[in-house]
Amino acid sequence: TLEKGTNVRESVDKEKTGLKSIDPYVIVSMGEFTFRSTTKYNTSNPNWNETIRLYLPRGHDFNTIRFSLYDKDFITSDDSISTAELKISEACHPNATTKMSLDLLPNAHRYGAQFENGPTMGELGVTVTFEPMASAEQRFWLEW
Repeated sequence: TLEKGTNVRESVDKEKTGLKSIDPYVIVSMGEFTFRSTTKYNTSNPNWNETIRLYLPRGHDFNTIRFSLYDKDFITSDDSISTAELKISEACHPNATTKMSLDLLPNAHRYGAQFENGPTMGELGVTVTFEPMASAEQRFWLEW
């Protein structure tokens, strides 16, 4: 579940950003799978509370889930602000739910490589539940 963003900002320069809020949305990607959240307007503390189901096929070679934060623009193209990555091996424990806070790091393409490990651009709150495929299939047939 993509829960919320906290203190999300548009610029690495705190003085430049001031109290300006943004229109954030998140693109979640893993391998070829991509999900786009809804846009939350005029806020630096968005609440998404959106559930995303990702399926890991047997023998998969995916090791990260990437969260890319964007600022929706109406006149120009949307701005890629920051990213956070979740290591699947650290977050996925069978039949367990884990709440996590991920640091949003500046987009190196936008701000330059010097900020790649620099100041955070806010945080993303996520909840990860890993359900083995056999359990998911069983639940599907019971619900169907």
